Amino acid sequence: MHRSWPFVGRREELALVRATLRDPRVSGLVLAGEAGVGKSRLVREAVQELDERRYAAQVLLAGRAVADVPFGAVAYLLPAQLADVDPRLNVHRWVADQLVATAGERRLVLAVDDAHHLDLATAAVVAQLARSSAAFVLATVRNSEPAPEPVTALWKDEVVERADIDALNRDEIGRVLEAALRGPVEKGTRERLAALCQGNVLLLREVVIAAEESGALTDEHGIWRWSGTVAVTPRLVELVTNRIGSLDDEERHALEVAAFGEPLGVDIAAKLAGLELAERLEDKGLIVVGPDRRRTNVRLAHPLYGEVVRAGCPVLRARRIQQQLAEAVESTGARRRGDVLRVCVWRLESRTASDPDRLLAAGRQAWAAHDIGLACRIGRAALDAGGGVSAALLLSEVLNWAEQYEEAESVLSSVATQPMTDQQRMDYVTGRVQNLSFGLQRLAEADALLAVEQTKISDPAIRRQMSSYVANHRFWAGDCAEALCRSQELIKQPAVTPAAEATVWADAALSLSHSGRSDDAIAAIRRADETSEAWIHDLPLVRLILDTARHYANLFAGRLAEAERAASDVYQGTWDMAVAASELQYAHVARFRGQIHQAAHRSRAGAALGAWPSFLLRSACLGELAHATALGGNAADASKFLAQADELWSPALRPFQYWVDLARPWVSAAAGRIDEAISLALRIAASARRRGFVGIEVLALHDVVRLGEADLVTRRLSTLEAHGQLVRICAEHARAGEGPALDRVSKRFEELGMILHAAEASAQAATAHRYTRDQQRATMRALALAGRCDGARTPALRALHPPNLTKREREVAQLAATGFTTTAIADRLVLSPRTVENHLHRVFAKLHITSRAQLKDILPD
Repeated sequence: MHRSWPFVGRREELALVRATLRDPRVSGLVLAGEAGVGKSRLVREAVQELDERRYAAQVLLAGRAVADVPFGAVAYLLPAQLADVDPRLNVHRWVADQLVATAGERRLVLAVDDAHHLDLATAAVVAQLARSSAAFVLATVRNSEPAPEPVTALWKDEVVERADIDALNRDEIGRVLEAALRGPVEKGTRERLAALCQGNVLLLREVVIAAEESGALTDEHGIWRWSGTVAVTPRLVELVTNRIGSLDDEERHALEVAAFGEPLGVDIAAKLAGLELAERLEDKGLIVVGPDRRRTNVRLAHPLYGEVVRAGCPVLRARRIQQQLAEAVESTGARRRGDVLRVCVWRLESRTASDPDRLLAAGRQAWAAHDIGLACRIGRAALDAGGGVSAALLLSEVLNWAEQYEEAESVLSSVATQPMTDQQRMDYVTGRVQNLSFGLQRLAEADALLAVEQTKISDPAIRRQMSSYVANHRFWAGDCAEALCRSQELIKQPAVTPAAEATVWADAALSLSHSGRSDDAIAAIRRADETSEAWIHDLPLVRLILDTARHYANLFAGRLAEAERAASDVYQGTWDMAVAASELQYAHVARFRGQIHQAAHRSRAGAALGAWPSFLLRSACLGELAHATALGGNAADASKFLAQADELWSPALRPFQYWVDLARPWVSAAAGRIDEAISLALRIAASARRRGFVGIEVLALHDVVRLGEADLVTRRLSTLEAHGQLVRICAEHARAGEGPALDRVSKRFEELGMILHAAEASAQAATAHRYTRDQQRATMRALALAGRCDGARTPALRALHPPNLTKREREVAQLAATGFTTTAIADRLVLSPRTVENHLHRVFAKLHITSRAQLKDILPD
């Protein structure tokens, strides 16, 4: 860990210091904010960048230790002894003169950190120097503490400016983290740290240092990721305790109740700690009381207060408080949905959990919230408490998604011979088949189990649900056509329950999205969403399937903005599977846009998640990483990533395996093996066609077009045109053998936001326009588009022969293409208008064009 953190996220504030220093109308700037937001660091950075030829900076040492000592903050700058002291000496004037004398001919800058701790004598001197303009005062004060009257009078009288320094926002926290750790930070880690530290850089630094030292924050395959709990170190305790301040025993007890109970209804807080004590804590700024729907809740004023208070509470007292919290909320009926889960956690922590039904209800809520660790813990407790088959089914499902496959199999095997209802039988079969196939890779055993066990279910409604699962199973096994056929049959049958109906529509949407029927998939998703309030809390996987289907339906249709929004909806910060799926989907969108660096970053982040090596989506993420890397022309690294993806190949997730397969042609192409790349793309297309994955087939067929052999796939792409606008453009690309047609295709791809595809079409147009005036125009357009693709080096782009424009000619041409007048270009580049016109004439001659309007086609914005 780099103990001296980089200075990030305060550019505007530093610019304000510079501007104020140059303003002759003011004599200083006071930076006000809460402790730890970065005021002191801002002052240090501002002082360090001062021009020593013009300014002399002196730092005043304010602090509690010298707050009552006259001139304590400035004593070290004064002579050790006074000679020939005149009893009539104006001490304040003498101290001021001594400080000014240290600057010589330069302007004195007084840097006063924590000016609210200045002794009155020093505060008076500082104010005197500011009012007389003998010094520029750069000071910090804490919002929550009163400053000496001479200091506050400075900004009230407008002698100095005052600026409030806010906590850093989430984006700024992300930049601070990546600069401090010298590498990218996983999204969930950034969000968790930002929420925990509330934009306070001092606290952030301590939490990060503690997390790295404890092993909770690690660099996993190039991405920093935090897992586990907050490491409460002595240094963090000291910082937080100082913020909390001194408390008597009653106040500390009230704070502990809030720490274990938040958010806690004010009535419960009053019952367990006393309303008067709650008021005292609110007055001290330690708790916040506010409305939450129909309740008034108590929360701690900062998340880290809770971490430190809970860590410091003795074990038996912590258990007693949590038992009291559970009993208090239960006495009110635990009416809110979240109450069931909170009471369960308190019962577990206080060793008083014994009701299996309540544990099961809480476990289902934890699973619905994607809190995998807590759901596993509750599931085990429910099984131990006698929850029987229901507890085993819940626990095994969560264990499966937690990648603890052997334990999940053991739990399911333990109840295999116990009596079950039809619903339990279906849950047992689906859970075990999923665990055997996805987790343990025993597909034959899973298929045999499914064939036998589904015949034991007699209830027609549950048999329909079982059939829906079979359709889903066939999809993931790689038979999209059969899955879609089964789903369509089920859709025709009458609805039973909203949950069962949503499951059918979700499975149908997944198959439809990959079958090239994007609009039908979106319609199916809407049907499921119509009843979402009835099932959303009980079927967390259905929501994930629907959002995944929505992403792929839009991706295969070329609707990239909608596909990106769906990827955002897939993200669930506490569940690695959903986070990885989201990162993979973001990577797809980025690559389609030609943002190959972003695609590589997203896919690398997805590959860093989950347990190694079993994590289900790691292979697909590594395949996407190989794809993006190959598009950048790095054949060696792309081959390495592809090999890693192949090592983790899972036959149970065939649809995701296609994203690995789609990388293969481009890895070969990056190595110069174009014929091999084309052969691989054709094989992928044939496989996808046999299995009904029309979306994948179209991408593979179009890869052949991009690699220069459109004639091989023109007929097949033309037969698929009815499957959406992206397919139509791909088919047009295959048919476009001449330059003008390729120019039109390029513009169509650009309209979709598929910039790399547009660049490649323009590059092919340049070849088709050979020996004509349009060749240079198409070449320049291809180069300009490729310039937006992070240095992509595909075969089509490598074949370009750039026109011989100088750097200055390119600058002038680009500005002219975006609408700048000759005068505006001259002002921007500090040239004469005549020189600009001369450059443009040479550009027109080299590109064989005659007007600025033609430049816009060649050099798009």
